[in-house]
Amino acid sequence: MSSLRTRTAGSRRGALLRSGGALLLSLFCCACASGPADLEIVPAPIPEEPALLPRFDLELTATAEGSMWLPLPASDEGQTIESLLWLVPAGDHELAEVGGQRALRASSGTKIELRVRFALPGKPAPPLSENLTERLATLSKTEGVFVKQALAAGIKARLSHGVAWSQGGGAQMTQWVELEVQGAWFPYRPREGALVSRAGLLRLGGESPRGVGDLAVRVESGG
Repeated sequence: MSSLRTRTAGSRRGALLRSGGALLLSLFCCACASGPADLEIVPAPIPEEPALLPRFDLELTATAEGSMWLPLPASDEGQTIESLLWLVPAGDHELAEVGGQRALRASSGTKIELRVRFALPGKPAPPLSENLTERLATLSKTEGVFVKQALAAGIKARLSHGVAWSQGGGAQMTQWVELEVQGAWFPYRPREGALVSRAGLLRLGGESPRGVGDLAVRVESGG
């Protein structure tokens, strides 16, 4: 049975969503499951995530000038989200959906902690065919324009927004291009004309986060 657990303790609220390897993203509703019987909502302590996969801890603060809009990561052919836990001050946020993208909205100054257990494709980026390489070389080197031109040419491409981090602990919000090749999504660098590994990247969605101020990231290895 898939489950959604929430907790309010003091001034903090957490929610963990997990369903047999597939991520369910919703808060205080059962529309994300196939039916009410598939979703259980119970008060519970904030649970421990399984230690079999790396854990990505992301702490963000909404800017003082306005609210934060933060896309929530989901599983696709480029990454697998095994569990997602967010902690925010009670009453200072809401879960929204825009164009099929689930996101958290938080008021100015609000701090959000996002914990993600995730897995990236084990296979390396495959080589591009000569024909596809030649077609891609004719497109713009600017990410947003490249994606529009690629889609118009019948090439499966998308613009991704998310977090890039390094082993040293540095992190930043960024965007990158992805191509679907052999049934999986891989980052692509238009200026270099090459696919690259997804390592060091967590895709939040196709829409850019807004109102994100301070950012801190920690990645722990799986046990």
